Formats: sequence, structure tokens, C-alpha cells
Amino acid sequence: MERRPVVSSLIRSVGYDLTDSVLEVEFVAGDRVYAYYDVPLSVYSELMDAESPGAYFNEYIRDMYSYEELEAPKKGGAMDWPGVLAEALPYASFLDRYATPAQRGRWDAMHARFGLSGAQEALLGGFTRRMGVLCVAGAWCGDCINQCPAFDHFARAAPAIDLRFLDRDARPDVRDALAINGGHRVPVVVFLSEEGLEVARYGERTLSTYRRLAVEQLGPSCPTGLVAPPDDALALARAEWLDEFERAQLILRLSPRLRQKYGD
Repeated sequence: MERRPVVSSLIRSVGYDLTDSVLEVEFVAGDRVYAYYDVPLSVYSELMDAESPGAYFNEYIRDMYSYEELEAPKKGGAMDWPGVLAEALPYASFLDRYATPAQRGRWDAMHARFGLSGAQEALLGGFTRRMGVLCVAGAWCGDCINQCPAFDHFARAAPAIDLRFLDRDARPDVRDALAINGGHRVPVVVFLSEEGLEVARYGERTLSTYRRLAVEQLGPSCPTGLVAPPDDALALARAEWLDEFERAQLILRLSPRLRQKYGD
């Protein structure tokens, strides 16, 4: 099938078979090509005419039709982090798409407990380097429920942060690349420079959490999120995650390349 190139950070080219109603989409990230079946011609036409083909795809095609991968990604290449970040979703949109009503209630309740101190808000407000923050997570995961809402508070306080969430199973290549000790654990955060270069990564539980579980000897491998941690444990986790955000920002702030670019 012949595919036509499109202007998009998510999609490289699109093809359509009118006879079989098959839509082919080649993605920028990983050079993956997928076939989507029983797609009406009108959807293909609207995709090609859309101001943002990536946004149209996410809204009207992704998860709407049966599909299969046609071409495996190229081996040995570096991860296309800008493409992955563009594919990921803002905090609220991620929960809208993936969380059940019960899960959303737990996320919202935890979000309300993660307020920032004045000093923490001032620290985040002082971030000057633009920084992409990709969080690979699962709406079902208790570790994510107990930590990720803090990231949204960080991003709200720091306009320089572009925070996006990717469902753990939406991109198997990303999931595998971020495996911890051979396991697909979440949340895992990848910090990116404004050019999309990887700066750092961190996850899936903070040191204080592991210390607490080691003392208790009762910690499940993945909490349900039904029983929230106490306030002091949340404060420790928030502080440790904030340290990682600050560390990534300082790597960028002190980068000779970026200091030369911005003259500071």
C-alpha cells in the first residue's frame, strides 16, 4: 500500500485501501507501521485533512478499531524520546482515557493530599530550562496512585515542565527499555532536555518507601492503592521525587551547551 507523508510529530505517513477499508499508519517513534481494519473512508479523509493528524488519530482512531503491527521496529537504534513524549498524554487526559471511575476517585483523593509548601513552590517556580518529563504509569497501579499526583503539582508550579503520561502497555518498546531488574515496574520517569535528549530516569519507588517496606516485611509487590500511605510517608516520597526533578533541572541549567545557547 502506498502511504502519503503527513506533517506530524507522531505520524510519518498514512495509507488507505478503499477496497478493504484498511488504514495503514507509520509512526515516527520506532518506525512502526500498523494496519487498522474496517476504517471508513471518511475517517481517513478527516485524518489527512486534520490540522493535527496526531491529535485526530489519538481521538478518533486509537483504540477504536482492531489493528496489528505490520513491520517490526528497527533494532539497535536509540529511543525516539521526542516522539514518545508527543504520543503521551497530559495528566487529566491520561486518567480520562485509562482510569475506571473507582481508580479515578483514588487518584483524585491522593491528588488532594499532595499540596506543596511555599518553599517547594518557589523552588519549582525557579526552573528556567524547558524540560520534558515522561512518566510511564498505569492507572490501576497503587504505586502510581500514591506518587504520580505529586508530579502534576510539580508541573503546575513549574511552567518549564512539560509533563506527559504514557500507559505502560501502550508502547511495549518503551516498557521494555525502562524495565527495572527485569520487571515492567511503574511509575518510571524519564527527564528530557528541550531537544529531546535523555537527561535522567528514576522509578519506581523512592528509597524511603523501600526502607519502610523492608522494615514492615509485609509490602505487596504492587499495592492496590486502596489503603493510602500515611502523611509522613507521602511527604517523604514527594520530597524525594522533587529532588529528582531538581537534579534533572540542574543538569540542564548547568549544561555548557545550553548556557552558551542562552548566554547565561
